[in-house]
Amino acid sequence: MTAASIRPETLHGDLRADGFRIRIWRFHAGRDTRLEFGISSESTVMALSFTGRLVFASQDGQVRIASEQLVVASKVRPESQWIALEGGRHRGLMVELAPHLMAQLGGVERGVRPSHEVVQSVTVNRIGQGDVSRVPTVVLSLAQQLSTPPAHTACLPIWFQAKVMELASLTLFAPAIQPMNTSNEPAGRESLERALFLLERDLENPPTLEMLAQEVGCGPFHLSRLFGKLTGKTMPEFLRQKRMERAALMLRTTRQSVSEIALAVGYESFSAFTRAFVREVGSTPTTYRAHGGMLPIAAQQPAT
Repeated sequence: MTAASIRPETLHGDLRADGFRIRIWRFHAGRDTRLEFGISSESTVMALSFTGRLVFASQDGQVRIASEQLVVASKVRPESQWIALEGGRHRGLMVELAPHLMAQLGGVERGVRPSHEVVQSVTVNRIGQGDVSRVPTVVLSLAQQLSTPPAHTACLPIWFQAKVMELASLTLFAPAIQPMNTSNEPAGRESLERALFLLERDLENPPTLEMLAQEVGCGPFHLSRLFGKLTGKTMPEFLRQKRMERAALMLRTTRQSVSEIALAVGYESFSAFTRAFVREVGSTPTTYRAHGGMLPIAAQQPAT
């Protein structure tokens, strides 16, 4: 179907030992590009596109996945293909779940029912109302967290496991009893979650406060207050933290130079990037990479 191909990065996990595997992709596509996953035919997969358009093609037909849409597939045949369509930036996440973890989820999630027929070869996940393939912000935000884990690695295996279980629970199951009135939740939480997702999605060229406010349907002053109230950070502080988390991930998992990583997370100045990294992580990017993502003892606490 296409000559170009790319193998997404394996972020974490082993199907046999952990019961899951997480893979991410980030690239610009000048032409249709095949994503080479090598999925086990026994696995259930959740593939979510943050940006870019995908096609999943199997003997049963094709499913198109637009930005902020999710596809759930099981019993994926070896000849099936995942195609990133030409044009624009592609970034996404795939979580592959082994049968024994699916069985565990089915036992843990008592009082819930499957949100779709998992036994089918492929189905677009039906969460929420309206556009059945549109993913709720809470799921987008959780997937975003998985794709950019924290910089400090001591507890990452446990962190990944907890996030994968939460994502699978929200994605593969629907509550048997619908939640009661949630009017007591903080006002504007949905608007803020949407704003946080949009900021993290476009770290290298983030929208302004005014653009975010227009996107989520509230005023800039109100959105700024929500940031402070519900995150404890200003928008620039949040943006710097997420940029440094993305940079730390790239330092651990890619061979790109520090200068290339600085540009990828939105810094044109190498010195400004280094100062921000030291302030957020507690070590220079070069030292962090040299220690394999583990901070030296002298830098265990981030700088203040």
